[in-house]
Amino acid sequence: MACPEVKINSDHDPTIRTYVKDSNSQFRSASNCNAFVNGKITSLFFVRKDVIAQYSHFLAQKIPVLSHIAPEAMIDIKESNVQGLEVVLHAIHEKFNDRCMDLSVDDMWKVIEANLRYLDESHFLKLKDWFASWLDGLDKSSLSKEDYLKLAVPCRRFENPLGLLKVTRYLAFNVPVKIDFIYPKLNVVGLRIEPRLEAGLNSARGSLGTILLECVESIEKTIYESKCNDVCKAMSLLAVKRGLDQCYMFPPRQQLHGKRGIYVESAINRLKNFNYVPARGACETCSRDFGQKLQQMLNDPRRMFEGLCLGCVVDPTDNRKGGYGRNNKFWGDGCRKHGIQHKEPSCYFSWVASERVRDQYLDKFEGFGNGGLHPIHEPTCPDPASNGHQENDILPILPY
Repeated sequence: MACPEVKINSDHDPTIRTYVKDSNSQFRSASNCNAFVNGKITSLFFVRKDVIAQYSHFLAQKIPVLSHIAPEAMIDIKESNVQGLEVVLHAIHEKFNDRCMDLSVDDMWKVIEANLRYLDESHFLKLKDWFASWLDGLDKSSLSKEDYLKLAVPCRRFENPLGLLKVTRYLAFNVPVKIDFIYPKLNVVGLRIEPRLEAGLNSARGSLGTILLECVESIEKTIYESKCNDVCKAMSLLAVKRGLDQCYMFPPRQQLHGKRGIYVESAINRLKNFNYVPARGACETCSRDFGQKLQQMLNDPRRMFEGLCLGCVVDPTDNRKGGYGRNNKFWGDGCRKHGIQHKEPSCYFSWVASERVRDQYLDKFEGFGNGGLHPIHEPTCPDPASNGHQENDILPILPY
């Protein structure tokens, strides 16, 4: 049975041949001095050797050896990740087909694995445009929570600002207690460098839970501060706790921040069913419709956090041009040139997630921090019209 042929550049002879180990099959390998190799050929790639030499030092080392044997000799690679290699070769030739886009999230990580293995580190972002196109065409309605946990780091490393914003927003609202990114069991050690991205996102998730907790506690505080007698206050506080218990949100602190806490979006949905029934003979203050008051406050977390901003993660100081202050609503002023608008919380938590400028700032002003991490590429972002929204818009959480 003939192996599949991938004609990326049909004007050239087959250049790369992949195989898997097979004791029942043999072929003559030019990469091994024309010796026989126990293996089964799985694919042939028609590519340009000069392009391979430009982007892959790993493959370029084999080309001079081949030229001494025969100009038409092929590079033999023991590789089971043919799908990932195919996308990488299409990317460096700047030619894509439908197979390169019809990939799952796990398949996307196989592409990253091939990218890290075959392309030089300086050319990692060669797949940036492919990743953006793949992400735009991805069916978001079919994604699981685990898929979102696998998407955060690629969005950051491939510098996709809109993807990072939406993925991190989803995770902050839909992962309970602690957010841990998922790295598939592949050779992707080069991407395991995002501890602060997790730290910034977990800080945002905790803050959202605290805001919901303050919404509940504000009702209790109103009852505490009423001028009625202690019996009225006690009965009204009991009514609040009974309402929380009926919507499965009691005790609220344990539900939001406990070891088995629920995610913020689930807490918001539960609190929508909160029903406060005043005690018989309650005073005017304790007889208020606290259920309606809570419903109005439930929108506060959604207005607060738009997601992590790539511009602020890469260079937080770029967004100080608008000035920081309680009365200044343009916290993300420097991000507007990238097409991203956000308020103070997103700017702050993105600063927490930054790895380069924050270290340099601490090293300069406080005498610690590594300050020597590798430079990060300046991100390019989508057109502002694609993500514009008004100051008080309530952004949707589901789907992405």
